[in-house]
Parts: sequence; C-alpha cells; structure tokens
Amino acid sequence: MQALLEPRRVAIVLSAAIVLLAILGAIVAWEPRPALSRFDLDEERTVPAIFSALLLAGCAVLALRLPRSILPRGAAIAFAALLALASLDELAEIHEKLERRLDVDWQLLYIPVFLAALVVLGLFVRGLRRNGLDLRLVVASAGCWGSSQVLEALQWEEDGPASGYRWMVVAEETLEMAGSALLLLALLMASRAVRR
Repeated sequence: MQALLEPRRVAIVLSAAIVLLAILGAIVAWEPRPALSRFDLDEERTVPAIFSALLLAGCAVLALRLPRSILPRGAAIAFAALLALASLDELAEIHEKLERRLDVDWQLLYIPVFLAALVVLGLFVRGLRRNGLDLRLVVASAGCWGSSQVLEALQWEEDGPASGYRWMVVAEETLEMAGSALLLLALLMASRAVRR
C-alpha cells in the first residue's frame, strides 16, 4: 500500500487522469457526442465530477492523518470537514440547489465557507513552514482553485453565458481538478515527510 501512495507515482496517475478528462471534456464541449456525454465538464454526476469528488475525499482523509506538529487535531478535523463538504457538494450539487432556491449567487452564499477554508489553509501553511517543508504545492493548489473561481464568476452575464463560455468551463473544471490533486499531493508529502 505504501508503494501505491508514493508521491511521484500518485502525481503521474493523477496528472494522466486530469489530462485525459480535460481532453474528453473539451471534445464534448465543442463536438457533443452521446457516447462521450459522461465526460461533460459542464454537467454534474459525470466522470469528471465524480473524479473531483474523490480527489477532495482523499484530501479529507489525508488531512485527518496529518501529524499534530503540522496541524493541531481540531484544525485537522475542521480541514477534513471542509474538504468532505466540498466533496459532497461536488456529488450532490448543493451549491447549485442553494443558488436556485435562494436566488443568490452561490459564491456569495459560500463566503463563510471560503473564509473558514482560508483560515485552516493558513494554519496548514504555518505548520509546513514550522516543519521546514515545501510550500509550492499548496501555493499552486490555491492558485488553481482561485483561478477556477474567477473563471466561474466570469462565465455568466445578465443575459446568459458569456462569450468564451466553453473555454472557461473547460479551463475552470480542469483547474479545480488540478488544484485538488496538488493539495492531495501536498498533504501526502507533508504527512510522509514528518513521519520520517
């Protein structure tokens, strides 16, 4: 099991999966084909959505396994809970349903969740620095997730989809998967480095 979770191997597998899903999603975006509809990046309950949810669930599990020298137990539980919520949201379309029901943009509704995530992520970064561990994966993950949310906000205008909508959807969903994969790798490497 330890060999399967070797960070370099995990990075290769996740990178290959994300590239494949992005390519298939781009094909569906520009040339819709019924045989590939399960790879639509703009729909829920598809292969990319399930993959994203699994990445976030994996992050939640790894957050719970972080040594206390990186993240105090309470913060690790909060981190895992936020990641589990994000995973569940990816599967159950929670933010889309809330947005429709309350007629308020979901990004506004989720501001408290985003703020809590920033606090916990800040504690994680502080723990990495305290242990002399590399921050690049966490910074890259945050960059991917931040960029994806900007793209999501730009996708819609008052009268419907914005110009370049398809490009933005493909980029946004790919960045989300990449951000989650980078966070998963950061959590995996941090846990392994401290245990050594």
